[in-house]
Amino acid sequence: MGAARADYKGELSYGNGLSGAGSYTNLTVSWDVYQASGTTWYYSYTVGCGSQTSSHFISGAGADVGTGDISNASVGYTGPETWSPGEGCQNMPANLYGIEWAGGTDSMTVSFDSDLAPEWGSVYLNQNSSNAAWNSAFDLDETGPDDRAAANEIALASSAPPPPVTGSPEPASLALGLGALGALLGEALRRRRGRDGE
Repeated sequence: MGAARADYKGELSYGNGLSGAGSYTNLTVSWDVYQASGTTWYYSYTVGCGSQTSSHFISGAGADVGTGDISNASVGYTGPETWSPGEGCQNMPANLYGIEWAGGTDSMTVSFDSDLAPEWGSVYLNQNSSNAAWNSAFDLDETGPDDRAAANEIALASSAPPPPVTGSPEPASLALGLGALGALLGEALRRRRGRDGE
């Protein structure tokens, strides 16, 4: 029996992980990211705007992600590149390196494949010059599921090692932690023996 598939799923909604400006409040952003085969990861994002429409949204990307790292995109996109507050990105809290997906509807799903595993990052949504939204902890560099829950971030492509799916430590981290604990205990025992031998 094979190992369970690493599956990163989640949803942010306005007031529950998403903040914003203007009256752009009936929003949700959900994602489903999993390792499809070998080194290929499948990414899918769905943006729901209720009765409003979305001009575009930007899914963050790791700083090392380039156009060659994205394939089989379901719709056209721009980037990845650095997006800055201003025209087209009104009320954006800070710069965001990512991929811009065109909107124009009240609900849209985009998907793509990448050889890069996910990490946690930011998202920005724009409707017009006054209505915009973003994840509540925009542009924080947090990793891991517990931090994501606190930081309200989405799964995005990066060359960083993927975060654990659950709160359980990864085997390598656990072995490293146990090794460090053993070294500390060994040093304390040596000091005690040295002190007792004086």
